[in-house]
This record gives sequence, C-alpha cells and structure tokens, in this order.
Amino acid sequence: MSCHLWTRSGFQQFGNVRPGRTILKSGAFKYVAAVSLGCLLLSTPAIAQTESWDTAYDRFFEAPGAEVSSRTDENGTEIREVMTPGEVAVIQFRDDGEVRTALVDQSDGGPVGCMRILFAYTKHSIDACSDIDAPEVAARLTSALDRIRVFVEENAVNAYEARRAESGLQREMEEFLEDLGDPGPDGTLICEQAIPDIFHSFLTPMVDSFASMSREEFNRIIDGALEVPRLPAKAPCL
Repeated sequence: MSCHLWTRSGFQQFGNVRPGRTILKSGAFKYVAAVSLGCLLLSTPAIAQTESWDTAYDRFFEAPGAEVSSRTDENGTEIREVMTPGEVAVIQFRDDGEVRTALVDQSDGGPVGCMRILFAYTKHSIDACSDIDAPEVAARLTSALDRIRVFVEENAVNAYEARRAESGLQREMEEFLEDLGDPGPDGTLICEQAIPDIFHSFLTPMVDSFASMSREEFNRIIDGALEVPRLPAKAPCL
C-alpha cells in the first residue's frame, strides 16, 4: 500500500497550491501528520485485535477477517489501525482512557473531507472578495459542496460524526470570514490586500484551475471522487 497526496484523485491540474497562515491553522491541515504515521503503521505485521475500545469505529476492528496493526509508543500511547472498505485507514490512539481517531484516505478518489474544506474556502472567498469575479466557479462549487454534504451524511461512521463535520466546517468558514475583515466604506473587500499570501498562493490558483475546466470535466472529477462509498477522511491534504 503506497501513500500519496490528494492530487491522485484527479486534481493534478491545480498545480502547486500553497495555503497561507490563516488556512494552515484550519482543520484541513490538522491531520497531515497522520499520513506518515499511517504509512508507518501499514508496514507493521497484522495481528488479531478483538478488544473493544468503546468507539463508533470498533466495528471495523472487530469485523471478521479484519487485519489490524497495533503497537504502543515510547510514551505508552496505544495505537491501532485497520483498513476499511474503500481504502480508508482508521488510526486510533488511546492514552489514559482517552481515544483519538484519524482517518487517512488511500483510495484513488482521495480524501473527501480535504476536498470539502478546500472547496468551501474557495467558494466563500469568491462570495466575499470584490477582486475575485468567478460566478460560474462559485456555482460549480456550491453544487459540488451539496453533493459532498450528502456523501458525508451517507458515509460517516454515524449521524453524530456527520453533524460534527458539518458544524465544524461552518465554524471554520465563520472564522475565515472574520479574519478577512469588514468591507471598506465603498462596500468592497479587496482580498489581495487583506490576505495577500493566501490570495496569490491559494485562491488565485484554485479559482483559475476551476475556471479552466469545462463544466463536464469538473463534474467528472466530482463523480470520480464520490463514486466509491467510504469513510469521509480529511487526510492526506495539501
């Protein structure tokens, strides 16, 4: 099993997008460290694992024939991993009874959660920034985000996690818009001035890449990303 970036899902056209400081603090990048960890754990021998950790993901570890990798790190944290249908690795960390979970998508479709966040940033920026004129791109992203929301609702481990993902995205977008600041006296918000690093390294390349695609090409990419049912993961991301 090889480890790869999200661009394997068909978005190679996006080029060398590099987000700025505001986006770097977002949920889209909190799980990047799990990529290398996931690759490491996948290389360890599979052993039987039947103990319940009392989480919604236990059913994947306890499924008949599941190949589970587990170890304890130097700090005493228990770590276990299993590959789920659709090639999404579930990695869990248990320390003093507290369990944290990371999902790492190894499929050709790529991590839907990462796609969702990047699309949302781009869509909200088009709406807010007076110096980004891309109504057709905004319409495509709105449609794609609706489809991704349905995918998450249908494929999250449970309804609670689906709602948590939705509320987390909304909160993240609210914080992003607050960071952008208020429009000037003339009612315009010039994002090239408000967030110059993000504007040039992330927003402009993303909008230009979407705009260069036909609607049919864009829809084919979304179709491919959402074709295989699987847990909606955020990692790996850009």
